[in-house]
Amino acid sequence: MSENVAVAAWGDTNIRYYRIETESTIYVLEYAFNPAVKMPWPNQHSRSRTPDLALNLGTKILVEGRDAYVLDNSGREVKMPIFSKTAKN
Repeated sequence: MSENVAVAAWGDTNIRYYRIETESTIYVLEYAFNPAVKMPWPNQHSRSRTPDLALNLGTKILVEGRDAYVLDNSGREVKMPIFSKTAKN
């Protein structure tokens, strides 16, 4: 997991990258959030904080096109764009 911070007119936008491995593929997912934003976007996990994901703990993931849907430890479905994907050898 790594993180970048970009400054915008409405506050800092943090971008966190998550690496999730399946049996055949390694996905790097991108999640942007703004701690200053208090209201969640429609049909979305709150964008004021990161998903509740733990290292080395099984994660459920569904890949659909260029997006991945991850079930976090709180049981919330979080949509994240796929930043990169690599086939495992």
